[in-house]
Amino acid sequence: MSKSLLHNITIHLDIIAPLVAFFFAYYRKEKKLGEHVFIVIYLFIQLVLNTGIKVIMHANWGPNIYLYKANCLFSFIVISLYFLQKWKPYITQREWRLIAIGTGIISLLIYIIFTFEQVDAFNSYSYSITALFICTYCILYYYQKLLKPEAAKITHTRSFWFVSGLFLYYAGSFFIFLSFKFLTINDTPNASWVWKFHNLFFVPMCAAFSVGFRCQTNHTI
Repeated sequence: MSKSLLHNITIHLDIIAPLVAFFFAYYRKEKKLGEHVFIVIYLFIQLVLNTGIKVIMHANWGPNIYLYKANCLFSFIVISLYFLQKWKPYITQREWRLIAIGTGIISLLIYIIFTFEQVDAFNSYSYSITALFICTYCILYYYQKLLKPEAAKITHTRSFWFVSGLFLYYAGSFFIFLSFKFLTINDTPNASWVWKFHNLFFVPMCAAFSVGFRCQTNHTI
């Protein structure tokens, strides 16, 4: 395989991988999605916004940084809704009030970060905080599974694969998100290769999603 072909594939993995996962979502074994519809919405967000980023970049239509910011915000909202929906049957009214207060504080924090981050630079802080929260969601899921296992084989459940895919992507990309703004504003040589490396994390995430869509067993948690 030539270097130029490998280069082009790596650049577009953030489009190719979600597209493949979409194929498996369409031909999934279990037709009822339930809370997993948020995973499909998340894939749609990645596919549309990442495609838009590439189109604007290749057509030289101006800056595309606002699409990165939109991706970060929409992804955080959708994945948060996914986990809240999963936990809904297990949360009391008092806990819901605490979650509402916590969500408001987190939303305010992210809004402040979005407001004060450079308009024309990659939003490292908000991406890093989003990754941190989503990894926390995933760890809480694994902790709950250790406390109360509901299936003989957890690998037969859709939830396990979807949560594991999210954890692989956001845990793997955390330090890339954290450092990418510094690398780009300082014109670090080969900084673009760091983002290509980030694109590689779409592969295990979307592979896990694809396996999940082939599973028939579903659990709320």
